[in-house]
Amino acid sequence: MLRRSIKTILTLCALVLVFSFGNIGKVNASSEDQSGKELAIELIENSNAKDKWKEFSEDDKSKVKEFAKLAKKVERKVEQNSPKNASLEEKNTVLNNLWDELSENEQLAFTASILEVETEVEVLDNGSQDITTMASGSNSFVSILTGKTIIGVKLYTFQAKNLWYYDGVRITSNKPSEVAQIHQLGWSYEGKDVDSAYFYNGFDYWRHVVGHFALNVGGATIQHDYPTFEYTIRANGAYSISKFIG
Repeated sequence: MLRRSIKTILTLCALVLVFSFGNIGKVNASSEDQSGKELAIELIENSNAKDKWKEFSEDDKSKVKEFAKLAKKVERKVEQNSPKNASLEEKNTVLNNLWDELSENEQLAFTASILEVETEVEVLDNGSQDITTMASGSNSFVSILTGKTIIGVKLYTFQAKNLWYYDGVRITSNKPSEVAQIHQLGWSYEGKDVDSAYFYNGFDYWRHVVGHFALNVGGATIQHDYPTFEYTIRANGAYSISKFIG
């Protein structure tokens, strides 16, 4: 009888231990999810998400990325409620209409997934930027700034282009332009500010461009970004970029 009682007690203890360890695992998993959510909130509420993202440890970044995977659920809902071949603008309208129906976690995860935390810089040219001889000809370049998400997905691109002709004394023809493209839900292009001038009797042309992109979800503006280009082109075919800010 005593042996049977001891055996019963040991069995109960074993069950308690198994149950306890199982719960500990669940608590730890829950804590990790909550930590990812808290870090996502911290990132969203920061006035400079780029700098905040750089401050996060690799472990913290992984937690935010894991939490942000819930955004896929939101994207599916938008697709299901959008017309066939809908534009981004149309999908943004659908997203805003659905916003209040989303759970808090879905709203936070989606917002975190489309925050800009990185800017990629690229310059494409025809290989003539080092020209120093006083000869006639033409030159061109394209400067590109690309805003990216926490997992490196493109949000927008902003390009500054120029094609110019010169005779060694002055710039004879100048064709500057800027091109903005939106690649993800929530983002919009709000326009640009441009300053420009010729110097040294037309030998130099200077141009300063500030683009404006904004992230809007659920009727609120979450983030602004102002990609900036400043460059000078010259009548000998050379050019220089003095500001290239994302």
